[in-house]
Formats: sequence, C-alpha cells, structure tokens
Amino acid sequence: MQVYIEQAKLQFEELDSREKILVCGGAIALALLLFIFLAYVPAYEKAQSLREDIQFNQEDVEWMRNASAQLKSTDGNTNFSGANRSLLALLDEQFKAAGLSSTVKSIQPDGKDKAKVRIENCAFDTLISLLGRLENDNNRTFL
Repeated sequence: MQVYIEQAKLQFEELDSREKILVCGGAIALALLLFIFLAYVPAYEKAQSLREDIQFNQEDVEWMRNASAQLKSTDGNTNFSGANRSLLALLDEQFKAAGLSSTVKSIQPDGKDKAKVRIENCAFDTLISLLGRLENDNNRTFL
C-alpha cells in the first residue's frame, strides 16, 4: 500500500502547476460530492421522514384529545351496544328482546345502511316504542 502512495506522490510532483491545480480541484469536488451524497442527503431525507412522522402523530394526538373530551362529556350515559354491529344483527336482536320476533316475517338488506323489515300482526305501540329506543341507543334513523 505504501508503494502505491509513493508512486502517486511522484506522479503528482511530475505534473505542471496547472495540472496540479486541476487535480486538487477535482479531489476537492469529489470529496464534496461524496459528503453530499453519502452523508448530507441521507440525513436530510431521514429528518424529513421524522418530521412527517411527528406531524402524523400530532394529528393522532389531537384526534385522541377530541375523542377523550367527547367521551368525558357523555358522563358514561352512552350506549355503544350497536356501534360496531351490522344493522341486520341489531334489528334481529332488538326484535327478539322486545318479544316481537314472531311478528317479524323478514329482514332484508337494502343498500349499505338500510334494511327492509316486514312485520305482521304487531302491536303498534310496542313497535313504535322499540323503534324509538333503537334510534336513541344507536344513533340511527328508523322509518
């Protein structure tokens, strides 16, 4: 290795002054480009990625604060029983709980958030009471 360094020094000494300046300038430019592409650019991209992560996490924290405030304002009076269940399962369960399952002839989906329920020989007051309870407890509209 030492031999190659000595040969490079001898070749450099044999160059004219203009050539020496050109070689030194090229070496400086090469060192600068290596620094930029091997150190600065990766560090800058990592910092940018971390800034985006921080922004995303700050949005999550803000959403969580708002959700926490909403939950605190309900004072535990909210019924979440039907929040993550399908409409058909909710209707079936509620009609059974109200003792009206024998009056339900069919429950059919009608789009994403709609269902058609066919009821026969049902007490009107009981049905209206059930529909009102479903609306209040599940934040859905029943017609």
